[in-house]
Amino acid sequence: MAPARRVLLVDDDPDWLALARESLESSGYEVDQVERGAEALRRIDSGPYLAVLIDLRMPSMDGWVLAARIRERAGPRMPVILLTGVEDQRGLSDGLLAGANCYLSKSGARQGRLPRLVQDALGACQ
Repeated sequence: MAPARRVLLVDDDPDWLALARESLESSGYEVDQVERGAEALRRIDSGPYLAVLIDLRMPSMDGWVLAARIRERAGPRMPVILLTGVEDQRGLSDGLLAGANCYLSKSGARQGRLPRLVQDALGACQ
């Protein structure tokens, strides 16, 4: 069983990771963070998470591929939330088709609303 508030944050931008981590931890989430998809898959294999939050645009393994690989490994039991600055509806649709449950805009998260957005997204993912 996943710890009540443990999430995995996957993004290649260290500034964004620091901002997101601080925001989530200040709201009681336990946050593990990685910068690459391959490392995210290793973490998922080794420990339970409430959810995985993934940036869409990353080098070597983008969010679409990572979402699909998480689905292959974890099945539907682990919510996958895309974090994106992309407003391209086709790109977001592709992410949902790849296995993500829902997506959040980074612009809202940058305004300090990330914990609330994650909570709302988890409710929508159920």
